Amino acid sequence: MSKTVDAVIYVGGGADTICVYLVSSEKRINIDCRNAGTDVGEKIGAAIAHFSKNHPSEKIARVTFVLDDSFIFTDTLTVPSANKSTTEKALSYACSSIYQSGESTEIKSYALKTGEHRATYVVMGVSKNVTDAIHGACHRARIELCGIISAASSAIYAALSFNSRLKVEAFTLLNIGEEAAKVIFVKDAKPLGTYTIPFGHENITEIAKITKSVIDANSWICDFGKFDKIYVNLPSNTSAFTESDDKYTFLPLCEKAIIGERFKNLELCGAALTKLHQKECGF
Repeated sequence: MSKTVDAVIYVGGGADTICVYLVSSEKRINIDCRNAGTDVGEKIGAAIAHFSKNHPSEKIARVTFVLDDSFIFTDTLTVPSANKSTTEKALSYACSSIYQSGESTEIKSYALKTGEHRATYVVMGVSKNVTDAIHGACHRARIELCGIISAASSAIYAALSFNSRLKVEAFTLLNIGEEAAKVIFVKDAKPLGTYTIPFGHENITEIAKITKSVIDANSWICDFGKFDKIYVNLPSNTSAFTESDDKYTFLPLCEKAIIGERFKNLELCGAALTKLHQKECGF
């Protein structure tokens, strides 16, 4: 008889690789979906079917989907703010006209900076084709969908679970994986922008390569504050970083008991450790 489990499903870029993570057992299954069709929905459905066939003793009851940031766009938008009603109408009109919200794009926004006459919002969007595909796949598999969030948002929540003081800081989160490093600019515990550096801890030899890239990128968003506090997640045995690098604060999350020895993916971590982030940064 199969037991019901909660899961996090990470959809990689192009949905070519989909990772199923079982929260209670910390089991992680990577599924190659390159030959499962060209449609995102087909690939997600194929991944769920593959898991069900190869793991009959475990049935997913509830799932949170984490979308690779390549599926998400992030932008800033300034609108009039004479009063609450004016601001809401201006924001709604701008989102519908610029980003086609409600038609082809699922939009989430939050205030970044408010003034007497103008307000600036961060706008995050994802194609409705992707969110509809996820809802459809879960419905067909009879799985309760708890939420859909971006990889950047999930990584931020993982960092917050490690250090709650970050909730009130503007900082840069440097999440270094095996093959690439993700830079996430964070303000008020939400992503302001992200980009990827195409090398990871397997091939980083000089910290200067990362430092220059982060400083250059920080200059793009200097209007919204200083992001020179850099928090790094990476394996502790990586020789490119040492404790003497005072620009960095290390968050070796993969070594902490709350995550487990096998849990080394920061994007999975945030979704697994906390519940229902879609109210703030989800879709």
